[in-house]
Amino acid sequence: MKHFLDKYKYILLLFVLIIAVLTAAVMLSSSGDNGASSSDSRVQPPDSSATITEQTSAADIQTEQTSSPETAEQTSAPEITEQTAASDTTTTPAVQNDIHRYNSECHFVIECGTILDNLDGFDKNKLGILPENGVIFDDTVGFDEGDAVFDILVRLCGENDIQLEYSVSPAFSVCYIEGIAGIYEFDCGSGSGWLFSVNGEVLSVSCDAYKPQNNDKITFTYTCNYGADYQ
Repeated sequence: MKHFLDKYKYILLLFVLIIAVLTAAVMLSSSGDNGASSSDSRVQPPDSSATITEQTSAADIQTEQTSSPETAEQTSAPEITEQTAASDTTTTPAVQNDIHRYNSECHFVIECGTILDNLDGFDKNKLGILPENGVIFDDTVGFDEGDAVFDILVRLCGENDIQLEYSVSPAFSVCYIEGIAGIYEFDCGSGSGWLFSVNGEVLSVSCDAYKPQNNDKITFTYTCNYGADYQ
């Protein structure tokens, strides 16, 4: 037996090597098949064509909703038309009343310059309202035929924000001017108060009884001495 092994040991060794090589080849082949199977089992990316198809379908649905009759009715809301009409109405200029045109005019003056010469006797609490030049109003004003001096005075004081206070005696039909522009009778002594004149002449009638003529000059003057200081 020993002689047999010594004689054929190289052949046996070669046979063992061949078997080992074949075994290794079989194992490698089996490993490759497993790898291929493992590679095949990987998750494949989703079919992009299917996604595009789904998105396209969603877009089609939105297009159908947009073009539906109900949506078209909502888009053309009547409120927009109503608001536009309201805007047009707002911007339309309102019809203004015709400006009253008087058929006569007069030169009207309200002044208290005599107080400037009698400041010692004037109410010290009212020095702040006293005009520097003694003129409260000086301008041409219109009036209608038949208006009294009192009517013109009341209107121009209202239009020019000039304070006016007066009293009326129904028994004697006399209108008495108590204060103009915050300056009252007795503010500059016991003989002080308001008087009026027409064309430089102090009249003996009440201002509500005299009806001026066109282009008259009417003056309300504050006197500090019963009219003796009137010029």
